[in-house]
Amino acid sequence: MVVGSVTLKLVSFSDLTVVDNSSRYHIRARLCYMRTSYLTNTKQIHTFDSITENMKGSSLGELEEIVLLIVGVLYDEAYGVAIQSEMEERCDRKATLSTIHVALHRLEEKGFLESRLDGATNERGGRRKLLFRITKSGQKALAASREVRNELWSSIPKAAFNISV
Repeated sequence: MVVGSVTLKLVSFSDLTVVDNSSRYHIRARLCYMRTSYLTNTKQIHTFDSITENMKGSSLGELEEIVLLIVGVLYDEAYGVAIQSEMEERCDRKATLSTIHVALHRLEEKGFLESRLDGATNERGGRRKLLFRITKSGQKALAASREVRNELWSSIPKAAFNISV
């Protein structure tokens, strides 16, 4: 990216919580750029607290799609353990809690999910739940994924499934 006489080069991603004052949800996004000045030929690391829509790829893997769909099913009660239980019940697929959390973090990095902390309860030993909700970008990603799948399904010739061995 070129800004005036300065070139910005993406170096890495790291976490920063950006709070939306209109809700209790937040999105994690922090972009770290290398700034190179043409005049002095010096390099400095600068951080820009901006959110981009095309962070770290916009396609969904199979597990990410399932997790995103289950977050939608659970709506306001979507947290790690509930997602894990729902996945096992609805998809007959087992996944460790850490696998679920990695997928949730990836989806949040991509801007497809937003999270908020729920109140602490005695049954959880005073710990708070991290609840997730689908963002508009997440809805668009799911719709695009569904459209691609439907297009592929409708393109399969009927003869392809009438194979005799």
